[in-house]
Amino acid sequence: MSGTTKLQKALVVEEIGKPLRLAQRPIPMPGPGWVLVQVAAAGINPHDQKGRDTGLFIQPYTPGAVLTQDISGTVVSLGANVSKFRIGDRIFGQSNVLDGPDQGGLQQYTLLHADYAARIPDNLSFDDAATIPVNAVASFVALFHESGLGLHPAEFNLSSEKSDVVDYSKDTILVIGGGSNTGKFGLMFAQLAGFGKVITTAGGTGDAKKMGRLRSLGATHIIDRNASDAEIETQVREIVGDSLIYAYDTVNAAPNQGLGLAALSSSHKGTLITLMRGGEVREEIALKKEAGYRKAQVLGVSHKHGEFAKEFWNRLPRWIGSGIVRPLDAVVVEGLDVDGVNRVLDEYRDGKVVSKTHVHPTAL
Repeated sequence: MSGTTKLQKALVVEEIGKPLRLAQRPIPMPGPGWVLVQVAAAGINPHDQKGRDTGLFIQPYTPGAVLTQDISGTVVSLGANVSKFRIGDRIFGQSNVLDGPDQGGLQQYTLLHADYAARIPDNLSFDDAATIPVNAVASFVALFHESGLGLHPAEFNLSSEKSDVVDYSKDTILVIGGGSNTGKFGLMFAQLAGFGKVITTAGGTGDAKKMGRLRSLGATHIIDRNASDAEIETQVREIVGDSLIYAYDTVNAAPNQGLGLAALSSSHKGTLITLMRGGEVREEIALKKEAGYRKAQVLGVSHKHGEFAKEFWNRLPRWIGSGIVRPLDAVVVEGLDVDGVNRVLDEYRDGKVVSKTHVHPTAL
């Protein structure tokens, strides 16, 4: 995937901890299995701020790293052995900045692996499509991959054995942070799995429109996230008793992951999956889990999950068409506006509430 002599504009990390800079870099060439995409929309996520300011994922490629993995655009060149797409197709996918700047979204052209991309349904815009990859993959891995909850519903069962299919209609899942971008996809995929009850925590419980949105995505019970952990645990147990064995925390890092574990059953072994790094489990919580528990963090990167992720991308357009998977809302930064993009990253750094933001690199 070596570069060509043709150059493009890009926003790059020249120094960890410093603002992005506008630069020129080569337009990459797609190797076997890859496509070159003219980027229409690149989605900024919280981990991109960590990349800029701490080097998360991109330090080996600095100076010159390019951020963002939520990509949508138009195929302009095909690598060898690519039959899935044609030049001119509108596609979206998850890039892999772990492998270098040729796959970052904050540039006019980027590479996507054909296995981890899909055609954009006709009823979705480029911006609609770009809200999906990173957050959807993270939640899908958390629920269905063996490193996560390892669910096997009829709607997604990679085994050829029908006996491996599980009916979750009498089970409950707790999704902590259902109002977050990743949490919304957690609700969608809990619905896909067929859970009878989907409990979630979210803010703004007095906002009927917001609560209606979360219920439409799959939530059956919504608990105010501003309640204390003890109050939330009590409400969960009022709903499900001591039978909760599936929990997914979309928002908390250590040491704030105690809620998900505390809510799990004491008499049945349960599992808590997190997206953020965890720490030591508080002894007073662990001792109550008489049947034991499992706690694990997952990495929502398509390229790390091979055939599993490939099958996800193959099925995703059908789930969008059926309404199970829906795009999120986004605001737009037009063009490679270095000040505008740095401002969004600064807001993430400063702990502000940030709307899902897309950059349109090829906008004039």
